[in-house]
Amino acid sequence: MVHRDVTGQYFESIYTGRLLDSMIEVQSWVVNQRTPLRVFSCTGHPHTRVYAYEGLLLLLPLSEDGDMVNIVLGELLFMPATPHASD
Repeated sequence: MVHRDVTGQYFESIYTGRLLDSMIEVQSWVVNQRTPLRVFSCTGHPHTRVYAYEGLLLLLPLSEDGDMVNIVLGELLFMPATPHASD
């Protein structure tokens, strides 16, 4: 099972569909490859006045025994998107 942040809730109890699949796929990749992952994307959020965001997700694999990854530490940073010169 994949846990969420400090809430301790499982992703499966919060998210569904493609979002859930994507979240599990990314976390699983970090565990299986035992290497950090940085993801950058643009997205929106309907509950804010600023709809375009640049998001940076950083996931770090951690291990209690130095071999098997049993924790993935992640940070998600959202910043208002900067306008591109071509827009």
